[in-house]
Amino acid sequence: MNEALNARQASFVAMMRKSPDHANRGFDLLSKREDAQDYLGVLRKEGLLDADKNPQPVSVPDQEGFVRIPYWRALDYLETLARRSKEKHDLELGRALLEIVAAISIPTSSGETVVDNYHTFRKFAEIVGLVPIDVVNDSVVDLVPIWLTSKYDRSLAAIAVSDGLLSNLLATDSDEAARQASRILRYLTHFEHGTDEDVFEVKTVVDDFWLKEIFSKHIKLFGSRARGEAAIVLESRLRNVFAARQKPYRSSLWRPAIEDHEQNRGYRKAENIFVEGLRDILLAWTETGDKSVDIYVERLLSDKAFDVLQRIALHVVDEFYDHYRDLLPPRKAINFLADPYRHELYRFLKGHFSDFSDADKALLVDAIRSLDVEGKDDNAARRRAYVQRDWCSAIRDKGYEPADVFFRSLDTRKGLGELSDHPDFLSFFTMRAGPDRSPFTAELLATSAQEGRLVELTSSFKESGSWRDPSEEGLWDTLKEVVSAQPELFVERLDDYVGVSIPLIHTLISGLSRRVQEKAAEPGPTANSRIWKALVSYFENVLADPGFWTATDVDGQNLLPRRSWVLSAMADTLAAGTRSDKTAYPKELLPAGWRVICVLLERCPQIEELELSDLSMQAINTARGRAIEAAVSHALRACRVEKKSGKDHAAVWNELAPVFDAQLALTNGSNYEFSLLMAQYLANLDYLSPEWLEQNFQRIFNRNSFENFRCALAGLAYTSLTSRVYLLLVQHDVIGAALDTEYQKRQEGERIVEFMCLALLWGDEDLESARFSKLFESDREAELMTATDWFWSVHDTKMSERRKRLVRRFWAKALDWSSRRKAPPVRLFSKLCRLGGYVDKLDRNSTDLLKAVAPYAGHDFNISELIKEIVRLTPTSPQNAALLTETMLSSSRPYHDYRGELRSLLRVLADHGQREAVFRVLDALTKTDPSMVEFYNDLSAN
Repeated sequence: MNEALNARQASFVAMMRKSPDHANRGFDLLSKREDAQDYLGVLRKEGLLDADKNPQPVSVPDQEGFVRIPYWRALDYLETLARRSKEKHDLELGRALLEIVAAISIPTSSGETVVDNYHTFRKFAEIVGLVPIDVVNDSVVDLVPIWLTSKYDRSLAAIAVSDGLLSNLLATDSDEAARQASRILRYLTHFEHGTDEDVFEVKTVVDDFWLKEIFSKHIKLFGSRARGEAAIVLESRLRNVFAARQKPYRSSLWRPAIEDHEQNRGYRKAENIFVEGLRDILLAWTETGDKSVDIYVERLLSDKAFDVLQRIALHVVDEFYDHYRDLLPPRKAINFLADPYRHELYRFLKGHFSDFSDADKALLVDAIRSLDVEGKDDNAARRRAYVQRDWCSAIRDKGYEPADVFFRSLDTRKGLGELSDHPDFLSFFTMRAGPDRSPFTAELLATSAQEGRLVELTSSFKESGSWRDPSEEGLWDTLKEVVSAQPELFVERLDDYVGVSIPLIHTLISGLSRRVQEKAAEPGPTANSRIWKALVSYFENVLADPGFWTATDVDGQNLLPRRSWVLSAMADTLAAGTRSDKTAYPKELLPAGWRVICVLLERCPQIEELELSDLSMQAINTARGRAIEAAVSHALRACRVEKKSGKDHAAVWNELAPVFDAQLALTNGSNYEFSLLMAQYLANLDYLSPEWLEQNFQRIFNRNSFENFRCALAGLAYTSLTSRVYLLLVQHDVIGAALDTEYQKRQEGERIVEFMCLALLWGDEDLESARFSKLFESDREAELMTATDWFWSVHDTKMSERRKRLVRRFWAKALDWSSRRKAPPVRLFSKLCRLGGYVDKLDRNSTDLLKAVAPYAGHDFNISELIKEIVRLTPTSPQNAALLTETMLSSSRPYHDYRGELRSLLRVLADHGQREAVFRVLDALTKTDPSMVEFYNDLSAN
C-alpha cells in the first residue's frame, strides 16, 4: 500500500477524481493491474473510497415509487485486493480492507444513515469472506445485521455471508470461531411477528427459502462445532415464536411431526426451519460423544412451558435411544401420554417398547388404562376408549400379551369404529390424485359383457361414501377403456343396452366413439364401418326410448354422466364422423345420422340465461350447441359427397334447409346457440347455399332481439372471414352496429376491428367509410390500439406498396385524432412505434410519423422494435435516423441495454457520418448508465 506514487500513477488518480464516471473507469482498470494494492492508500486519502461515494438509489423517471440501484465499481477493486490478501496471507491488507468496509457500513454520527445499496452490502459480505480469517473479530461479525437491513434485497448479502465468512468460521477448529459463527446464526435468524392481520406470521430477516438453504449447508457443522451456543440461539427463537401459540393450541398444530414428514405445513416455513435447525444441531451434537448434550436434552425434556422443545428432545432420545436410555425410562415416558406429544411418544413406544422390561411394560399398559379425557358427558367414555386404543396400537404385536389383549378389547368395542390409519396424529391430511378406482377389474367387466351380465354387475355396485374406496366414476372410466379396447364384445348386442342407466349408455357411446376415431385414419377396410352402423342405430333406439327421457338424472355433486352428457356425446360422435372425408363414416349412414341430429335439435334444452362474459363458451358447451355444430358438419359432408359425384349440391341442401329454417324461426328471444353458431359458420353457410345465406342474413343477426343479436356478434368473432362475408356484414350494417355494442369479453370487440383492418388491405374497406370514421371518434383509443396491434402483427417487408401506404394513412389519421385530445394517448403512440415496418424510406412524411411517436416508445416496452427499424432505415436516410434516435431517447431512454441493441444503432449511425449526434446521445446516456462509458471510450478511440 505504497502512498508515494510516481507521476504517472498520480496522474491516473487525479483523472479518477474528475467525475463518478472517471472513477468507475479507473476502478475497472485497477482491478486488472498487478500493482492495484499500491493505490489503496492514496485512493483512501483522496476520498475515492469514502462512504459518500457509495451510490444512493436513483428514482426512475415516469415510474413513481421505482428506483434503480447503481453499482459501485470500487467494489470490484476491493474484491480483487481481498483475494490477494488471502492468497498472500497479507494481514495488513486484510485489516485495511475491513476498515474501509466498516467505515462505509457504520454511520459516523447519530444523525446519519447508511446508504441502502444492496450491491454494496453483498460485495462487503463477499470481501469479509475473502480476507484472512485471522483479521476477523467481533466488530466485523457485527456488521452482518447492517447488511441485512436493505429494503430492496437482503438475501444476496445473507448468501454471501453463508458462502464466505460463515463457511470459514465453521471450518476453523477454535472456540472463538464457533462463538462468532453462533453470533452470525443469531443475526441470520432474526425475525418479526406478523401484523394484526396474521399475528401468527413469522417474517425472517432473510427470505425463508434462502434461510433454509443456508441451514441445509451448515446446520450439522453448527451441531458438531458450535454445539450448545448454536442450540441456544435456535432455542430462543422457538421460545419467541411459540410463546404466543401455547393457547389455545399446542405446537403440534403448527408442526405435527418433529422429523421431516408430509404432514408438516410447508407454508409455516420459518417455524419449520427453527424446529429442524435445533433438531439437527442436537443430533449432530450427540454424534460427537460430548456428554454436555445430555444435560441440555434433559433440560428440554423438563421444560413444560414449551412443549415444542420437549417434543424435539423426545425425538432426539428416540433417534439415539441407546445413548439417552437413562434420560427417559418408562416411568418418565408415561408423563408424555398426552395430545401435544402424541406423534413423538408414539414413535418412541413403537420403536422401543420391546426393549422395556416386563415390569416397565406393565407400568406403561396400566398408565394407558388410567388415561382420562375431559368432560363428563355421555360420549366421554367412548372418547376415552378411542384415545386408549390409539396409544395401545403403538405397543401391540410386540410380544407382550397383556398389551395385545387390552388392544383387542378396545378394538372390538362397539361404537368406536375402525382404528385410524395414522393413530400417531391427532389429525391427518391427505389427498389423492388421478382417476378413481373401479370396484371391478377390466377383465371382470369384459367377461361380464361377454356373458351378458354387465348390466347386472354394474347395477350391483353401491358407493361406500369414502373417498378412498372405489367409486362409480372409477367404474365407468374403466368400462370405457374396455369398450374402446374390445368393441366386439358390445357392437353386436348394443340393443341389449337400450333402457339401461344413463351412465352406462354414456360409457358405451364414449368408448365406441373413441375407438372409431382412433382407427379412422388407418388405411384399408377396417371394422369401423360395422361399429358406425351399430352406433348410429343405437343412437336412434336410445332416443326413441321414452324411459331415457324420463329417467331421473344424477345430481351435480359428482362427475357421473347425466342425460346431457349422452346427448353431447352423440352429437360429438356424429360431428367427428362427418368433419373430414378421409375419416368420415360411410355415406350410406348419412340419412340415419341426420335423423339423429334432428331429434337432438328437437329435444336438447335451450340456454335459459345468458352469460355475457363468454357467450361462445357457454353455447358450445351445451348439448344443443354440440347438436347444431353436428348439423353444420353433416350438411357440409353431405354436400361434398354430392359434389364429388359430379352433381350440384343444391338439391341436397334443399332437403336439409327446412331444419335450419325451423331453427332460425326460433331465434327471437330464444335458441341463442343457433344465432351464435350460424354467425360463426357464415363462410360455411355461404358454401352450402349463398342464396339461403343472403335471404336469412338479417334473421341471423336479428336486431329485434338484443340477446340473439349479441349471441350472433359473439359467434362472429370466431368466423372465418371472406371478402364476400365482409361485404354482407357491411351491406346489413352489422359492422357499424357491432362497433356500437358494449362487450364484456374484450376479444369479441377487438375481432370486429381486426376484420375491418383485413378488409382494408383486401380493398373491401375504405379509411373514409362510416365504419372507420367511428374508429376515430373521441373515445375509441382502445379500438385504435387494437387496429395498430393487428397491423403490426401482419407487417411484412414484401407487402405491396399500396397496402403499406394504407397503413401509413391510418397512422396519420390516428395522429390527427390524437391532436384533438387534451393529453397525448401515450399507449397508442407507443404501439404506433411498431408500425415502422411499413416505412421503406425516411422521407418527410414518414419521418414526421415516426418523430411524433418516438418519444413514447419506452412506455409499453416498444423501444427495441423502434430501434430495429431505425437501424434498417439508417443507410438510406442517416440524418433523419439520427434525428429520430435523439427524439426517441429524449424521454424513452432504456436503462439497461442488456442486448446491445442501442449500441448497435449508435455504431451504425456513427458509421454513416452521424458521430456528432451519437456523441450528444452518449453524453446524456453516460450520466445515468455507467455501462455506456466504456462504449463511449471505444467509439472515441476509433
